[in-house]
Amino acid sequence: MTSIIIKNLSKVRKLSAFIFAVVSSVAFHQMLYLIGQYSGKGDYIVTMFCPTTLSIIFFGLLAGPVVGAMSGLISPIISSLITGFPDCTGTLLMMIEVSSAGLLAGAIKNLDFCNVLKVLISLIFSRITRTIANFVLYFFIGNTKYELLDSWKSIPHSLPGIVLHLIIIPLMMYYFYTVEKSDSTNDESD
Repeated sequence: MTSIIIKNLSKVRKLSAFIFAVVSSVAFHQMLYLIGQYSGKGDYIVTMFCPTTLSIIFFGLLAGPVVGAMSGLISPIISSLITGFPDCTGTLLMMIEVSSAGLLAGAIKNLDFCNVLKVLISLIFSRITRTIANFVLYFFIGNTKYELLDSWKSIPHSLPGIVLHLIIIPLMMYYFYTVEKSDSTNDESD
């Protein structure tokens, strides 16, 4: 599969992408949070499917690094304000992790390699930045609630979400590419 490159978006489309990124990210997170609460699984379902990064990486690839980073900063705050999950420290770590995923996805969106690899690189980069933030919190602030390597220890039970990211995001990018390509073909024939 070749890389799918979306042309530069207008400011209105970038603003729309930002709004959709935040709304979809919060909605997915809240939906899985409620399913976990009512099924007795707690936060396990949210951690399993990584719903916040799904939207943020997709819109980062679609609309660029600013949209990816800003929506990644805002979404965890809104989710935390609605449900109280995660707590303040967890929200800060999640903001760093998710915004870094969106930032990198947007920064590498025009590179010429497949979107599956772009998603994987963004996911790995977000785990690295969260780990660094965790070390900073641990050593400078004394955070003991979150283990230093918690983002890496959660990978085994996050595999369903990681696999979904690697399948769904490239498929959505392909869909948007074909829609844009058909729109530009229609514009040229008019």
